[in-house]
Amino acid sequence: MKNDWRVKACTKFTIERRESSMAKKSKNRNRKSVEVANVSVFGAAPLLEGEDMKDYSALLNQLRDAVKPADFIEEMWVRDCADLCWDTLRLRRQKAELINANMYQGMQVVLETPCPQSEASDLTSSWSVRDEEAIETINELLEAGNLSMEAVKAQTVAEIIDKIERIDHMISASEMRRNVTLRELERRRGLFARALREAANNVQDAEFVELEPPQLDAETPQLEIEEVAADEIEQETAHAVEQEPTYPDSEAAE
Repeated sequence: MKNDWRVKACTKFTIERRESSMAKKSKNRNRKSVEVANVSVFGAAPLLEGEDMKDYSALLNQLRDAVKPADFIEEMWVRDCADLCWDTLRLRRQKAELINANMYQGMQVVLETPCPQSEASDLTSSWSVRDEEAIETINELLEAGNLSMEAVKAQTVAEIIDKIERIDHMISASEMRRNVTLRELERRRGLFARALREAANNVQDAEFVELEPPQLDAETPQLEIEEVAADEIEQETAHAVEQEPTYPDSEAAE
């Protein structure tokens, strides 16, 4: 039909408008991300006494810059990743502090080899409060036994190995949850990208009938345009009637 060219033009306009809208959304992604980040629904930062808010904010901002969340769901996942990373770093610090806090146990066990148990206990108590005379004596005993502070640390770990294993298990669980969150984010973006590619391919593969509009002058009045269209329809109808096959009457055939 003669109006197919108008349908094609409208379809092309719709596709261009849709592509323009998608480009605009992509351009405003960073601005929307900042707006979503300010939503108070996520609550306060999970900080303990002595932890710095600036350090947590720096971690969160680095994750946001790397991931560039596009909507509320991705922003929620980024916040979860930041909290899990913060928990992992905290647990590692706490494991080190736990070993340092129990160093006296390893020291006493090591000193019980060259010294009686009572003397080893007294030296360990004095060493714990950083008594200079006790520190000097212990260093001499360790050197005489061809030992070092590394032996004391190793013995300390052996004394509290159960607590260290529980902390390591918590660290592993936190890292696993963080990795799962990042994989879910990547999977969601992959599905969206695949759907977008399929939609674009469907639009490109669509077939349109190319029909030239009637060649009229720009200054032709609207009445003349309608008359020309009516004449074309009348000519097509007459042509169809001429080509219609004729059949003889039944009486003539007899």
